[in-house]
Amino acid sequence: MTRQAVVIVAALAVAWIVAAAAGNFLPQIGFSIVALAAVVLVGILMTAAATVRQVSSTTRDLREELERTRAELKETNATLCRAAIDTLLSQFVKIAGRGWLITRSSVFLIGDDERLQIVQHHNMLAAPDRSIKFGKYQGCVGQAWGRKEQIVGNLPAASDVELSTAWGLTPEQIALNGNVKSILSTPIWFPGDVIVGILNIDSDGPLATSGLDQAEVMNLAAQTAEILAGLLELGEIISTDRPMERS
Repeated sequence: MTRQAVVIVAALAVAWIVAAAAGNFLPQIGFSIVALAAVVLVGILMTAAATVRQVSSTTRDLREELERTRAELKETNATLCRAAIDTLLSQFVKIAGRGWLITRSSVFLIGDDERLQIVQHHNMLAAPDRSIKFGKYQGCVGQAWGRKEQIVGNLPAASDVELSTAWGLTPEQIALNGNVKSILSTPIWFPGDVIVGILNIDSDGPLATSGLDQAEVMNLAAQTAEILAGLLELGEIISTDRPMERS
């Protein structure tokens, strides 16, 4: 029996004991039947009020406990999904990268400022461009968002003027990406043709050596992006209430 149930039973017992005592004692001192009935009624009403308050308190406590449990489960679920994404990005680089090159992977999502920003990454812990942001059509990432398709970039083949005009990069973005030579950016889709993010992989070697433009690498990136979409949705890391853009 719970503490709340014990309190209710005790209140009922006290009320009925008082009523019984009043029924035996009050008539002996001249109380009328009407007065006696009134005393009993007051006892019943007080018991009912106490019971209602206790039930209300119990319901409120249960509701609060349920909300706390839901929040804890949601956070645990998100943590597990983020860990799975970290593992996935690591495996993606291990399979798609070339051993003698520095290869990195990252997940970009749209921020409150309507620009793409990195939310998870692999092999970028000390990278100066970890906080870089891109608007639509800026760089490979923004091009993949705007054109809704996989985009490959070979930076050594482009001059600073081309990076600025054709790729829409600012001087600051160009400087931050100074060590990046080749890039593959892949849209992450939710059901209903909704782009929710971009999977990015880059290398310090040009396309000729990194192979990021090879069909098997691009297919692997597309498959990885599909798995990422499932993890982002399962972990409620991103909501379709605020999609990047529909196709």
